[in-house]
Amino acid sequence: MAARPTSFSLDGRCAVITGAAQGIGRAIAELFSAHGSELVLIDRDAEKLAALTAELDTPASGHVLDLSGPVEPDGGLFDNLARADVFVANAGAMAAAPLALASRTLFTDTMSTHVFSHVDLLRPALAGMSERQYGRVILMSSIAAERSRVPTPAYSAAKGAVSALTRSIAQEFGASGIVCTAIAPGPIRTA
Repeated sequence: MAARPTSFSLDGRCAVITGAAQGIGRAIAELFSAHGSELVLIDRDAEKLAALTAELDTPASGHVLDLSGPVEPDGGLFDNLARADVFVANAGAMAAAPLALASRTLFTDTMSTHVFSHVDLLRPALAGMSERQYGRVILMSSIAAERSRVPTPAYSAAKGAVSALTRSIAQEFGASGIVCTAIAPGPIRTA
């Protein structure tokens, strides 16, 4: 691990990152660790998650969780979510099928992974942030929310919902010291 940069510090902060085991999520976890943050990492890949947790310089707990369906955090994870100062909703999956072939299940699973599961995890995090009058929420949207491509209508719809959710959280919780923003990258090779 590289020496800790000194431009800013996350010492004493707890960050939750979903989709943390690879790609953008892993890069965020490594950066936050380098800046001193305690990490709560969520991913569905137990092996990659364990490897990442072992490599980091700061305390990190890994929680194996599949976000493609209903999410009910267990007691330990729930407690960690409530302690979050920073929440990065990064987990996602590209679902490709033209509209004529995209099933309701494809749309439901895609919305669950990108939106519904993060709402389930954000509730206890936002409650804790509101109590402390401090929080940072980062939701991973996509350029696809604005510039859809064939054949990804389910993915584009989900990312559009993420962008709308970001604005809603910012409006609802801004007075509580919580800043919510979305990042909307274009195509990135993550695997």
